[in-house]
Amino acid sequence: MTYFELQMKAPWKSDHDVLQLMRRRRAEGTDVHTRTDSAKLGLAVEGGGMRGIISCAMLSALEDHGYSEVFDTIYGGSSGSVNAAYFLAGNLWHSLSIYYDDLASKEFIDLRNLFKLHAIFDVDYAFDVVFELTKPLDYNAVLSSNVPLHVSIALVDELRTITPAEFTSKNDLKSALRAGAWLPLATKGTATFRGKRAIDGGALAAHPSRLAIAEDCTHVLSLSTRPPTDQRTRPDLLRL
Repeated sequence: MTYFELQMKAPWKSDHDVLQLMRRRRAEGTDVHTRTDSAKLGLAVEGGGMRGIISCAMLSALEDHGYSEVFDTIYGGSSGSVNAAYFLAGNLWHSLSIYYDDLASKEFIDLRNLFKLHAIFDVDYAFDVVFELTKPLDYNAVLSSNVPLHVSIALVDELRTITPAEFTSKNDLKSALRAGAWLPLATKGTATFRGKRAIDGGALAAHPSRLAIAEDCTHVLSLSTRPPTDQRTRPDLLRL
């Protein structure tokens, strides 16, 4: 397994196998149908509510430098799944502004609700207003992408994490992204995915990179929203 952790304070290894593979594929101009190598390169995108702005900016840098087509599969967690969806749809710099223009508002996040025992985040507002109307996510572009997006979702009653990547419709994909972004404690109750109670996959899986590794990626570029000193080996509901 070859793995590279891209973080703000991590040592930069310019000759790392993952980066060499990415550069070679970019230079060749190949996509999932025309690869000249046998590697399976996964992109793992961590979120965590508003911390998702960090991985969204990292994705924007990848897009700017021409790396949009080098990955074979993507794994997203929490808001990282939404970021990954916008990444597949393109024009990510426009989407990055969602965090400071649209989600940094009382319509989405209201810390006063802590004292009222209400939800802090209004995930429905994000999906039904921001991602649908204000800065629409092109769900059809994600559905038609040759690169599958695996959304990390925790099924509450079964106590297991699933990573669906095949979706039957826009509503099915939207339901998966909503469930995967349903932060425990910060949101009210649970979401529903395909008839089952569901929440953010980070409740059971500490980082989407672990899911990519478990599903046979030979190389993984991991975009984390925490500094290296804060890496977890187990999930923590209070720090998703």
